[in-house]
Amino acid sequence: MNKHPWRSLITLLLLCIALQASAQQQQLTFDGVSYIQAFQHDGEDGQIIEYIPKGTTLDKWKKLIAFRRQARPDIDNDPLRAAQALKRALTDSQPTAQSQLLFNRNSNEALIDFLVWKNDQPFVELNLFRFTRSQDGEAILSLQIAQRFDGQGADAVQQIRNAREHLIPLASDFDLKLARDALDQLP
Repeated sequence: MNKHPWRSLITLLLLCIALQASAQQQQLTFDGVSYIQAFQHDGEDGQIIEYIPKGTTLDKWKKLIAFRRQARPDIDNDPLRAAQALKRALTDSQPTAQSQLLFNRNSNEALIDFLVWKNDQPFVELNLFRFTRSQDGEAILSLQIAQRFDGQGADAVQQIRNAREHLIPLASDFDLKLARDALDQLP
């Protein structure tokens, strides 16, 4: 007979709380859409967590949210230099791709948005990256918001413009504490 049945009850309760907290880190809501964690990586090259809307797969997603943390001592973990490096890489791989880089001196955060495409794919992908320095200054923390658009022509261009105008303020206002907390939970 157990002299302290409440210990088992407390242990069970703590386990349930831990499982609930873990499950909460594996999903998020952004712009009214529920996302689930679809990919994670924690290695020497950094950490990444990718989320896609419920009911989609990594092969066929239309919307994606990603959090990254990477140590970049080569650029002093500077958010502006990280955005500039991404812009250079984009220009090298797709010279005709257009991008816009915004920098907030007060918060020391950079935001870059751009379009990418592959000739063998029927979609264009809008990407927004927001870069900030990690709290300890030892890494760069980033938020990626990506959307894929089917088709070409004036309708597709207008859809992309509308999405960009809608997503830039959302990316700027996104609480990066959610990203920090999710990345801190990686095993």
